[in-house]
Amino acid sequence: MLEQYDLTKIKQLQIELSEKAKADKEKAYFSAKINQWDVFKINSDGSVDELMGLLSDGSPKYYSINNVDATVSTRANHLHAGGSLGLNLNGQGMVGGVWDGGPVRTSHQEFGGRISVGDNTFDLNGNSFHATHVTGTVGASGIDFNAKGMAFQATVKTFDWTEDESEVLGEIQEGLLLSNHSYGMRLFNVPSWYAGAYSQDAVQWDLIHYVSPYYLMVALQRGNDGNVNNDDPTTDGFDKLTGHKNGKNNLIVGNAQDAEIDSNGNLISVNINSASSEGPTDDLRIKPDITGNGTGVYSTNSGSDDDYTSLSGTSMASPNVMGTLLLLQQHHNNLYQRFMKSATLKGLACQTADDAGNPGPDAVFGWGLLNAKNAKK
Repeated sequence: MLEQYDLTKIKQLQIELSEKAKADKEKAYFSAKINQWDVFKINSDGSVDELMGLLSDGSPKYYSINNVDATVSTRANHLHAGGSLGLNLNGQGMVGGVWDGGPVRTSHQEFGGRISVGDNTFDLNGNSFHATHVTGTVGASGIDFNAKGMAFQATVKTFDWTEDESEVLGEIQEGLLLSNHSYGMRLFNVPSWYAGAYSQDAVQWDLIHYVSPYYLMVALQRGNDGNVNNDDPTTDGFDKLTGHKNGKNNLIVGNAQDAEIDSNGNLISVNINSASSEGPTDDLRIKPDITGNGTGVYSTNSGSDDDYTSLSGTSMASPNVMGTLLLLQQHHNNLYQRFMKSATLKGLACQTADDAGNPGPDAVFGWGLLNAKNAKK
């Protein structure tokens, strides 16, 4: 895989985006002093929003987080050892990345030394509960069976959201295939024109995908703003995605409630969570791309090494999907001794999803509910 990359070009882009991120943050901090903006906003749940840069109109750009039914909803359990397909896909030998709002409690009993910190950020903060929960949704081992992750034997490398683009490029040079990004900009923190726009953030992530065609960014579709409207009366009930969520080459995930699935893995019914943010993009591309279960997901928590909690949100749906896709890459490599390009993986996931909501792809469910059992076929 790496031999097909232009590593010199990737390295140069990594340097450029790292320098740009530092310069953007410096400008934002300067503007914050002039305009008396908060650099950090502490929310009622203890989470922290962070000023990361400026939008093109000079508005502040804040990153925010969002708060074993998930495996059943995406049918990942059919791929696991003991599943109906007779496979043994648990994530063995696979590596995923998680970028989030703070460091993960890597000492949690569910992680067993498979979870590491990649950016030397170790001191837990107000967002660590979220980062730990997301990471567990991908890779918790299942000591508490109900908390078992999608790829429960995989290795996960974690980072906070500072300089996420350049850090991803660094990991791509080490063979990274998939990463999860359960954060972004809240609708009420951005001007109305920014919702649905193909912004500089979206362009930069598309460029990352262009230079590294085996890598896929999986991200929440920026919510939980499904019950919030932007200020544009012409898009009432829609057009709520911001920043890199409007990219062309990533996979953006909506938040479904627990799906009703029969014993053979067939979808009986599924409803969207009302807080799941709707697309489409301003140029009318389908977003979100796909839907996963992000409602009432039970996973690891950061309070102690045996702490667990249930959370709901697109933040939970995204790692549910990312961990499942890691299993599909594992299966493809087992069969053909090579991984799929990200465009192939994205197309496979979307075209084998169970249609939900309006017939065909729509701006609520995207192409439907991820169905790993169908994708395996």
